[in-house]
Amino acid sequence: MFTNTIRRAATRSIVVRRAYSAKATTSERLTQAIAPKVNQAKEKAKEKAAPKVGKLKELAQKYGASGIIVYLGIGMIDLGAVFAGIQVLGQDKVKQVEDTVVNTVNEWLGRPPRPVKENSDEKASLASVFVLAYGIHKTLFLPVRVTLTAAITPAFVRKIHALGWSKYAPRLFGVPKQGNPAAKAVKP
Repeated sequence: MFTNTIRRAATRSIVVRRAYSAKATTSERLTQAIAPKVNQAKEKAKEKAAPKVGKLKELAQKYGASGIIVYLGIGMIDLGAVFAGIQVLGQDKVKQVEDTVVNTVNEWLGRPPRPVKENSDEKASLASVFVLAYGIHKTLFLPVRVTLTAAITPAFVRKIHALGWSKYAPRLFGVPKQGNPAAKAVKP
């Protein structure tokens, strides 16, 4: 109790004088002025860096099933193109990789390895070509598919409405907006 009284008296008697200005320096003022803009730029960069899959969900909400139809259509074309490209350009490399994988699995299982034929005209199995094509399709071409879907879907829906096909599947393609000139051409 006695020490607390002494401390209180000592702290009251000490006058602290600032040896520096209370005003912010130029660099502090710049930091305070720029900080909100920097934070906004960081938030915009995060939004741009958001995965494209989120944009696919947004398309599905806005355009419904027609966005998914366009995405799947582009995916089928993409997978077919990758499969054909591998069949034409990389058949021999796929066969080498297939033989290596089969021999490694056979060693793990205790089976004798398959004999390797140097100059054989054997082609890789369709299953191994498809697995490779599907892997490339799912990993490398995902951003391309999503971007193309986002670009094509609005035009696809407008064309469906302009042709009048939306009246046959209104739940699938939605109801055309009344302000749309294509909607006026369609008579229900």
